This record gives sequence, structure tokens and C-alpha cells, in this order.
Amino acid sequence: MPNGKPGDHPYSDIFIHHSKIFGDEIDSLIRELNETPHFEKYKKEVSKLLAKHEPVFDRKPNIPQLKQRLFEIKKELTS
Repeated sequence: MPNGKPGDHPYSDIFIHHSKIFGDEIDSLIRELNETPHFEKYKKEVSKLLAKHEPVFDRKPNIPQLKQRLFEIKKELTS
């Protein structure tokens, strides 16, 4: 059961605990998005995306797909 500690979820690991999960570029982008006005409407989607692509448990994350969607969200938020 999640208890707010590192390892519970990649979103909180990156934003709250400043863990390195996907690499500097994507982790920084996630932190930047979180500070963007109106990000709240994308927060659930981003949270699910990060969980889906989290590189643990021998999963093969599709980093290019994750990166592409995160940049699309950034573009939507800043346009």
C-alpha cells in the first residue's frame, strides 16, 4: 500500500523526492510541467503514463513514446 515514501509512484518519486527515474531530460520536463498553470487537468494522465512506462520490474518502457506525449502536453499548456 502506498505510504508516500520513495518508490511508491514515479510521479511522486520525481516531483516530491527528486529521484532519477527516466533520466534528467524527462524528469526535468515532468517537474516543469507540474509548475505550469493549468497542469491539473493533465496530472492524472501524466501519472498514468509514468506508471505505465516506469522502468522497474523488468518492464521495457517506451521512452520515446513517453517523451513525445510529455512534449505534446507541454505544447498544449504553453500555447
